Amino acid sequence: MLRIALGIISIFFYSCQHPVHENNKEFKKVIDYYQKNGETEKLKAAKFLIENISVQYHYTGKGILAYRKLFLVMDSSMKADLKNDYWKKWDSIQLHSTIPDFLTVEKKEDKISISAAYLIKNIDQAFIAWKKPWAAKLTFDEFCNYLLPYKAHNEAPENWRDVMIKEYKWLPDSMRTSNDLQLACRLVNSDLMKKFYINARFRCDWDLNLSDLLTLKTGTCEDATQYTLYAMRAMGIPVAMDFTPLWGNKNGGHGWNALIKNQRTLHFVGTETHPGMDKVQFTRSYWMKRKLAKVFRRTFKIQANNITDIAKGQTIPNHLDNVNLLDVTDQYVPVSPVHLQDNQKSHFDNNNIVYLCVFNNLKWQAIHWTETNGNGADFKKMGRDVIYLPATFDEEGYHPVSSPFYLSPNGEKIIVAPNLNRRTSIRILSKYPEDKSNDITIGSDYELFYWNNKWISLGKKKAVANFIEFSKVPEGSLLWIRKQGGGFQERIFTVQNGKQTWW
Repeated sequence: MLRIALGIISIFFYSCQHPVHENNKEFKKVIDYYQKNGETEKLKAAKFLIENISVQYHYTGKGILAYRKLFLVMDSSMKADLKNDYWKKWDSIQLHSTIPDFLTVEKKEDKISISAAYLIKNIDQAFIAWKKPWAAKLTFDEFCNYLLPYKAHNEAPENWRDVMIKEYKWLPDSMRTSNDLQLACRLVNSDLMKKFYINARFRCDWDLNLSDLLTLKTGTCEDATQYTLYAMRAMGIPVAMDFTPLWGNKNGGHGWNALIKNQRTLHFVGTETHPGMDKVQFTRSYWMKRKLAKVFRRTFKIQANNITDIAKGQTIPNHLDNVNLLDVTDQYVPVSPVHLQDNQKSHFDNNNIVYLCVFNNLKWQAIHWTETNGNGADFKKMGRDVIYLPATFDEEGYHPVSSPFYLSPNGEKIIVAPNLNRRTSIRILSKYPEDKSNDITIGSDYELFYWNNKWISLGKKKAVANFIEFSKVPEGSLLWIRKQGGGFQERIFTVQNGKQTWW
């Protein structure tokens, strides 16, 4: 997605630090409307939206409008069959179409463009949804976070509630004999499954809104979760968008939905699986189990102690630069706090932010952050059974501040460091734990590395069997074997007692 760093800006009468904004008159109309009518709860809801609207934005302009025309062409060509030859058709449309001029794309802040009428309508419709029998037990805080927001991400605002209310007007009749929130979610999701197809290959440079998704009828997992959120939110079903930016032991990340029921999280991938049914990524039995180092929830509310505030102008990794991320890792996996001792003060003195990184997509990348203190740094709620690298970050990239460590299943922190005084020979059978194509192949060239504050080569070899052996490997090393011209499916590992263990 297009990324522009945003600072938190307080708004109209809630701030004494910032000047009154030109759109304050629209916000004042909303406040005056509910004050005049004596609608106390709706007034509180309006203030919730206005207090958190300062960081909301979307993209518009000729470039986006031109690209949307391609969506319409794709829609007309796909009506007969959604899945067959999708990519051939999409590639053909792009090939024979004029490339949109993205220099004409502009970022527009919601606080400038949104109207009082739009906010009032959104609030009124959200309260109607809250009156649904299955939503009766939701607290006001849950209502504000999961039913009230007028958008899911950084998409262009529109009247999506009108569309979804009409589409699922049948739900109350189908729920005549039950007030079960999970059943309501399943009924809506069953219908969504017929209308949307997840395909990770589709990418767009901005966040799509409901109109885009209805036209395309396909998208990434995150697109599917956003599409699902619109339907659920409109019908009074509290659903969130949760995600891990980086798996702890696998390339890439993942996004999914979470049904909030009795303060519990029931995860699912809208349009694909139902709440309470584990997605294959969490329980994959025929491949290695995916490990969660950190899980975040996308929120409309600006979260306290967010990285943008803490960093105070320092460079931040793009995938974490977001003031609307709520840490919900402990709702998914066992977690432990991690204390990082300040052993290299030269690094800490120049950075008030330190990160824990996981190895993902062939490099170390930050999965969480914290502010340093006089004793080092303390991280909260870190997923277990994962190897982490402590580091700082600036314009030049990541800078390790200590050795990697393994956070064991019982929460013990175990340093992973090479013993340069003890060397051994090892046999390697594969460069990646999934797919037989990643096994060592005869005639291929491989290079083995170990980590000692950077990746250090132990030499290159050509495989003459379905395994490859390296000598003089420091005991206890974190290792990485690379196939020359062998693609991106590679993982770090350790070898102990002849066994190759993947991380």
